[in-house]
Amino acid sequence: MAQWVFLFNLTDKAAKEVADLEGVVEARKKEWSDMAGSDLMVCLTMGKYDLVAIGEADDDTAAAFALLQARQGYFRTTSMRAFDIAELPKFFDKQEQHDPS
Repeated sequence: MAQWVFLFNLTDKAAKEVADLEGVVEARKKEWSDMAGSDLMVCLTMGKYDLVAIGEADDDTAAAFALLQARQGYFRTTSMRAFDIAELPKFFDKQEQHDPS
């Protein structure tokens, strides 16, 4: 299963309802669980992004989740496929297979 990192910024809609942010986040975690069958870890952050979430899902599920967030209007979302550091050797192996030198 692929790992995904989501970077969330609150929209004006979410900022106006910030007192219920915990409820909004819990609803997003349930959506993820229902869609992906796994847990979504969500952290409140300071800096460029308001929340960071990490979860495991296939690519189609992660894309559907990101689009759902946009449609609901609470967050602007940046999504990134993440890799465990233990996967690094397989990337080197693929490079060597295709290295023309």
